[in-house]
Amino acid sequence: MTAQAGSWVVFLVLSAAAQALGSLSLWLIARPLSVEEFGLFMANWGLAAQVAVLAGFGLDTWLLREATREPLGVALGRALLTKAFLWVILLPLIAIVAPAVRPASYRASLLLLAGIAWSATTFVNAVASGLQGAKRAELAGALRAGLSSVALVFVSVASLMRPSATTFMEARAIAAVVSLILITATLCQQKRACIRPTSLALCEGMPYVASDVFAQVCISGDIVILGLLADKRAVGVYSPASALLSFFFFVPNALYTLLIPYFSRAHSQTRRDVGWVLLATAIAMATLGAFLGCFLWTSRTPLIKLVYGPEYIEASQAVAYLSWLLVPRSVSFAMAAYLVGAGQQRARVRVQALAAGLNLALNVALIPSLGWRACALAYWATEILLACGYGYKAAGVLWAESQEPLPTHACTKGPHHQFPLL
Repeated sequence: MTAQAGSWVVFLVLSAAAQALGSLSLWLIARPLSVEEFGLFMANWGLAAQVAVLAGFGLDTWLLREATREPLGVALGRALLTKAFLWVILLPLIAIVAPAVRPASYRASLLLLAGIAWSATTFVNAVASGLQGAKRAELAGALRAGLSSVALVFVSVASLMRPSATTFMEARAIAAVVSLILITATLCQQKRACIRPTSLALCEGMPYVASDVFAQVCISGDIVILGLLADKRAVGVYSPASALLSFFFFVPNALYTLLIPYFSRAHSQTRRDVGWVLLATAIAMATLGAFLGCFLWTSRTPLIKLVYGPEYIEASQAVAYLSWLLVPRSVSFAMAAYLVGAGQQRARVRVQALAAGLNLALNVALIPSLGWRACALAYWATEILLACGYGYKAAGVLWAESQEPLPTHACTKGPHHQFPLL
């Protein structure tokens, strides 16, 4: 337990470092650019990020579970082959269509550079997820922190040159490719991680990519609808608060990626005691969410001033509405980790589909009268539905499996064999 706990702590620290370095890189990009030039960069970068969600095909989450059930090289090879196949199709398509539809916002050259950066990033994330599933969480954290560090170095160099959207986009693309080359060289030194791309993982990835799409709707769909149905000021007030809340999600999200392989192994070895482990995990995650929510709520005003400046002070009101969402979201992460680990991703997606539909319906109905406060209300309703829905599905799985006879190997081995991480 001590070695595994130490690995988890190292992973969390390195994940926090990667998050901080990524935020610093974005700040270095925004600082020397004009508002228009930065908007051009973010428009192309953001569109490529949405393509990355589709090309990633949810396989990072799939790997967290699958790497516990088949050789790492096979699972990782299938995931990387599938991602490469989708990127080859989607990137040229978006680089042609987007500039044709809106030439003022999108440029083919910037989209191609952003796509290169994001594709390399998704490949690195796949390797990191596979290593997490193979009980190498500390190495996975090091890969992600290394990727952010290399990006920061190249962005810093670009900021000393003649800064422009193109310069910074080139820096991000080169940094991602360099990181991918370094990681490939590292993998070649590990025989157990020898990548064997045997086949595509399109069928297996379908419920996972659906999950990512519905999650994206719940997280950022409100800002899109707010921009369509309200004025720019409402978007300017709400979007900084939403971004600040999303930053605090990284802690429970990092734990979620650690819990999936844990529950996958525990579920495959014994089932009777997993319910108590899940309950304790949910309580611990709720406590963590309450602590983070309390910190965000009490420090919302100085944080907004520090990150966005005093002109965004009204956004602290939106943070007050959103900060305690960290409690139900943290519980959702625990329940979702169990459902994925137990092979119930399709059940999870059904709950997410309902939540995404509720989110869209409430935003469309209430934003004309309530403005950005409607987004906060819809966010609360969505998170409560997700937490309750996941809990209901998890309870159903646990009840059904409690009626089944225990596997022979689970009856004949002690608790440390049933839960190898303890």
